[in-house]
Amino acid sequence: PIDGEDGDDNDETDPPVVESPITESWADYVNSEGYDGVISGALGNDNSLSDGIDGPKDLLALNSKPSGTYKLNQDIDLSGKIWSPVGSFNSGATLDGQGYSIKGLTINSTITGPNSNGWGEHVGLFAVCNGTVQNLYFKGVNITHPSAVYGGALCGTGNPTIIDCGIKGGQIA
Repeated sequence: PIDGEDGDDNDETDPPVVESPITESWADYVNSEGYDGVISGALGNDNSLSDGIDGPKDLLALNSKPSGTYKLNQDIDLSGKIWSPVGSFNSGATLDGQGYSIKGLTINSTITGPNSNGWGEHVGLFAVCNGTVQNLYFKGVNITHPSAVYGGALCGTGNPTIIDCGIKGGQIA
């Protein structure tokens, strides 16, 4: 029973409420909303995103645009759904968080599966990152991937240039 529902008016003896695990992925969600693989901002001639990244759909679209210059326009909340890492962020690409945060990044191998992005042993926002990431912060990271060989909030592997980035709260196991 949920706290207070067993009729005894003694909430201290009630069993704790256990929340159900997250089961929906961001990729499944945006696909159900008509995701077309296109970043919502306008791409310039140099493959840069002039209007910036505004949400999960834009982050997922980096799968189809792993090179270019991108910026976050606001904090992005990924809470409530499983993140499937963007496959690769190429050398020469830049992601400028502009001081904004990505909140609630959750990766769970039992949901995304080891081959969901072709980089099963590498987990993070990006499976592989060789670009530049700057001024980006993560809050409340929760990565559970027992079969992963490489993992982190930003990327599973690569040789990125990281400038003024950080993590506050969460776990990687």
